[in-house]
Amino acid sequence: MFDLQGYFPMILQGMVLTIEVALLSLLIAVILGLIGAASKLSKSRIARSSANFYTTLYQRDS
Repeated sequence: MFDLQGYFPMILQGMVLTIEVALLSLLIAVILGLIGAASKLSKSRIARSSANFYTTLYQRDS
């Protein structure tokens, strides 16, 4: 049906790249989440207000 012989290295390379991109995205999301959480817990009124604005804005989008 399909002749996949010889394509295994390219498929493996694509799989590795996909996993790398997923892990990098996860790392960035965790960092941004920690920054947002720290902003919400901050004593700074500007930081809290901006974090509340951001979460309210994206909460309405969902």
